[in-house]
Amino acid sequence: MRRLRLGGRSTSHLRRLRLPQCESISNNGLVEAAKKLPLLEELHDIPFGKLTQDSLKAIGRCCPHLKTLKFSMSQYDMFLDGDVFAIVETMPKLRYLQIPGNFLTDKGFHDIVDGCRLLEFLDLGYCYNNDLTGSLRKMWSDCRSKRYGFELKYKMF
Repeated sequence: MRRLRLGGRSTSHLRRLRLPQCESISNNGLVEAAKKLPLLEELHDIPFGKLTQDSLKAIGRCCPHLKTLKFSMSQYDMFLDGDVFAIVETMPKLRYLQIPGNFLTDKGFHDIVDGCRLLEFLDLGYCYNNDLTGSLRKMWSDCRSKRYGFELKYKMF
């Protein structure tokens, strides 16, 4: 596994980081990079399979201004309800969250909506939990009525 290397004095002022096709980055490498990015607001294309719940929490603590979090999807990644807790606990300022290829249940979805009160857009991409369909629609309509502009995007496998 390779580590993400960030150098230079201007790195600490970085507000957006994209990691497209960065499957070789290590879990520790991503956490170490986050420690150097206290003003980071957007983190894109994170290979979720590389992260543990502890590393998600570390990223949230190191980047308190994080507003956008987008995971990339591979056939080996599984985003579960327990992973939601790490996000909700440390990233309450999120406005945009993208979790493709997830196995979230009603509880996971509720935890996201309740814990990330500023969330405006939730992209669940391809949701593997077919039981979520009916309740997801109801929760989505409840969120839309409570929060002006809240959007939800999902597809079922």
